[in-house]
Amino acid sequence: MKVYRLYLAKPLLIFYLVMLIAFPLAFAVLSMCAALGLFSDAPPAIVFVVGLPIALYASYTCLGIPFEIRVENDTAEFRSVLGKRVVPLFEISSIRARQFSLGYVGVTHAKRTIYLINQMDGFHEFVTTVKSLNPSVIVRGC
Repeated sequence: MKVYRLYLAKPLLIFYLVMLIAFPLAFAVLSMCAALGLFSDAPPAIVFVVGLPIALYASYTCLGIPFEIRVENDTAEFRSVLGKRVVPLFEISSIRARQFSLGYVGVTHAKRTIYLINQMDGFHEFVTTVKSLNPSVIVRGC
């Protein structure tokens, strides 16, 4: 089994996780305070109520980004904070750098696209492994 991990310093990772939790929590608190009228010159509560789902979605998306890839036999397991996704390597159709998002790579397979941060140790080795086991994979920009 080969493991590819996201290269990120632990203090920075902890900071990111705290911020991802604090951001929606702050919107929830601000929504309640605005609804109770605790702010005198604040925007209406609807601004915070609309912002809360956006903050929750952004946090959910960020927590779903894999921090580790485990390749064993013919499968790749993408592990994130929210869980893991196991994908057979023959189902991967493309590995592409995202056009307007620097530092992100999309791994497209039969069901959906998994977005990765392109700072994994040995990522080029992962791409080479996938390409050798599945020659039909389209590789662009990585």
